[in-house]
Amino acid sequence: MAGLALTLFLVGKLRRVLPRLLHARQWDRWTIIGILTTFGVLVTLGSGLWWVAGGTANAAGFGLLNWHIALGLLLVLLVSLHMIARAKPLRTRDMFGRRQALRWLGLVAAGAALWPAQQRLASADRRFTGSRTTGDYAGNAFPATSWVANRPPPPCAC
Repeated sequence: MAGLALTLFLVGKLRRVLPRLLHARQWDRWTIIGILTTFGVLVTLGSGLWWVAGGTANAAGFGLLNWHIALGLLLVLLVSLHMIARAKPLRTRDMFGRRQALRWLGLVAAGAALWPAQQRLASADRRFTGSRTTGDYAGNAFPATSWVANRPPPPCAC
């Protein structure tokens, strides 16, 4: 869900830069990093959607989820390079002041309000991260978790 939510940023970003991308005369030396980043976002998003839909792909001994994670890590590098290339210094009014304090407080309040709602909507056998719990709060049983495609053995009823 977080990956899909991030695509909203991509839509907004592409609306802003698409006219410049369509005219090669407006490119500068950093434009190729932006294009590679956009392509990386689309491929990473596509691989994630394909995996969620039940798709499988194995290449070089790695499954689709492994490739999705690797693409995501590569995307972090590309986005970082893009941000460094396009960085502009922040103005004082962008960082301090009553409006900024109110925005930050609003963000914290929204997060605090949404946390209980998310917990109620989540499945009882899953943590907020999406991992499944097995053996938690079961006496001396070791709390084993599974992540995404793992299937830990059920706890021993010794």
